Amino acid sequence: MIQPKTIALFFFLLACASSEDECVAPLNEPESENIVSGLMKWVRAKGGFINSKQEYRREDPDDSSSLFGLFANERIEEGEMLSIIPWDIIMIPPGMNYDTDYIDAMDCRLVRFIVEESRMGNESKYFPYTRYLLSGNKGHIPSVWSEAGINLMGKIIGEKLPPQDITDQYWKESWFEDCKGSDDPLDVKVAMIVESRAEDEKMIPWYDMANHRNGRWLNTQHTTLYFERFEQSASRTIEAGEQIYNSYNMCNECGGRKNVYHTPDILRDYGFVENMPQRWFFGGLGFNLDDEDGTGKLKVSWIQPSTPPSDEIENFHKLLQHLVIVAQEKDQRNGIPDNEWEVIWQYHGALTTAITCAIEDIESYSMEEGEEIE
Repeated sequence: MIQPKTIALFFFLLACASSEDECVAPLNEPESENIVSGLMKWVRAKGGFINSKQEYRREDPDDSSSLFGLFANERIEEGEMLSIIPWDIIMIPPGMNYDTDYIDAMDCRLVRFIVEESRMGNESKYFPYTRYLLSGNKGHIPSVWSEAGINLMGKIIGEKLPPQDITDQYWKESWFEDCKGSDDPLDVKVAMIVESRAEDEKMIPWYDMANHRNGRWLNTQHTTLYFERFEQSASRTIEAGEQIYNSYNMCNECGGRKNVYHTPDILRDYGFVENMPQRWFFGGLGFNLDDEDGTGKLKVSWIQPSTPPSDEIENFHKLLQHLVIVAQEKDQRNGIPDNEWEVIWQYHGALTTAITCAIEDIESYSMEEGEEIE
C-alpha cells in the first residue's frame, strides 16, 4: 500500500515540475524527524553503519528557528567510527569511469541522475536519501537572492572587499551552459544541491547532515575507499552534547582548499557566515582570526605576509570607513527577505570585526617594533 507521505511527496514533485517557485517541501518538524529516521534505517538496512551515539536535532531544542545538526548523545572516543556508507548507496553517475572522466565543480550526469531517481518516488532504491535532499534547504546561496538583497550585498562588498564574485551565478553557467540543462524547477533545485553539497562526483547519505566548523570544533575525519565504502570517524574525543562538525575547506581530504579557500568563499558557495575560526584574504593580505582560548578575545595570525603589514594600515582604515558608511542603510529594508537580511548584516559584522582586528594587530605590532604608522 502506498503511504500518505509517499503520495504527498509525489504531488510535491509534480508541483515542482510546473511551479516557478523554489522547490522546497513544506514539511513540519515531526515529518523532518521521520525523514531522518527513515534515512538512518535505510543506511543500516543496506549494510551501512551509523553510530547510535549521535542524534540529529536543532542546535537549541527550545528554539524552533535554530539550525539542525548532528550531536553526540554519549561520549565518542577518538578514532571511533561515526558512519560507514556502502558504495552502492552513494549516489554516483551511472557509467562513471574514474580512470578517464574529468570531475568538474558540477557533474551534469549526477544532477540528471538525482532528478531521475527523485521523480521515481519510493520506486527508487535511493528514495530515503532523495526524500531527505528535497525536504529542506541548508541555506540560499547569494547568487539566488532577491534583487534587493543582491544590491545591498553589492554595496557592502563595493569594489575592494571579498568576495567580488559573491553574486556570480556559476552554478547557472554550469547547469544551463555546460550541462545544457532545463529550467524545470526540480532540475534547478537539484543542480544547486549538487553544486553546493556534492563531494566531487558523488552525494553521500548521512555525511552531508553535519554542519561546518574549523579549528578546535572540527572533530571528524573521513576516508573514501573507492568502490567499497565511505568512512567517517572521530578525529578527537567528542563529549556528550557536543556538535559533530565536518569542514568544507580544512578536512583531511580537502586538498588545495586548505590554502586558498576562506570565509567569503564559504558565504558565496554555501550561503552562511562561518563561526570562528575564520580566514580572510584582502587582496594579497591574508590572516586567520580565532577565539583560541574561548575567552572571546580574538587573535590574528598572519598568513601573508607572516608579520603584520604596517604599510597597509591606511588601506584597512579605508575599508572600515566604507563599512561604517554602508551601515547607515540598515534601516532601509526595501523588502529584503528575512534570511537574506540576517546573512547580509552578519557578513557586514564579520567584515567589520576582521578588519578592526587586523588594524589593532598592526598597531600593536608597530608599537612593539618602534615603527611609526602614517
